[in-house]
Parts: sequence; structure tokens; C-alpha cells
Amino acid sequence: MANILIADDDPVFLEIISLALMIRGHEITTAVNGVGAIELAKQGKFDLIILDIHMPEKDGLETILALKDMNCTAPIVAVSAAEASGYGNYLGAAKTFGATATIRKPVNHCKLHDIIMELTGSVTEPRATAH
Repeated sequence: MANILIADDDPVFLEIISLALMIRGHEITTAVNGVGAIELAKQGKFDLIILDIHMPEKDGLETILALKDMNCTAPIVAVSAAEASGYGNYLGAAKTFGATATIRKPVNHCKLHDIIMELTGSVTEPRATAH
């Protein structure tokens, strides 16, 4: 089980990804922008950070740089939908800025979980869900 910070300004994305990862046994903390992610990273120890590239106040690229300046050692997974719409190579830039891995939105939950397992070495136990 990994302790994961997810920063994204889309509340639907946050909820869906959080639930998908919690079901797999991960502990999830969320932020709605890069400023919140940086503050939470200062307060807690995360095994992995998932960052959207396009967020208000401090975008994902600025957040990656700030986390690296703080000597944050948690692997960073950058996510973006802009790549699919042809608006530039933001995920490539994220790797240049220090992201460990990237994934395009819409995010395939299984692929994201595989990335998390690879980067954290976590073993998860699926949690039972109420019907």
C-alpha cells in the first residue's frame, strides 16, 4: 500500500482516481492545485505524487520544480489531457522538469496502478466495497 498525493483541479478526476486507488488499498490525499500539493508535501511523507499539468495558481510544471527544490524524493507521475488534443508536449516537458513517469488522460486505472507498483514497490490488497 502506498501513501499517494494527487493534485488536480478537476473534482471528478480526483474522485474517480482516488476511489480507484483506495479500492486497491492505497492511502490517498488530494489537493486542487499545485500550491496545495506543495503545502501537503511539506507536511507529510508521500510514497508517490500524481500531478495534473494544467492547474490554477501553480501548474504541474511549476509544482514539479518546487517539489524538486524542496528535495522531495517521492516519484512524480504527471498527467495531462492536453497531449491528446495536440496542444504541445507537456508530458515531455514534465519529464524534463523531473517527473518520474507520465500518463495521458483519460487515465487507464490499471496502467496507473502498474506505474504506482513499479515506482513504489508497494503490494496492495483490494478492499471490499459495499453494494
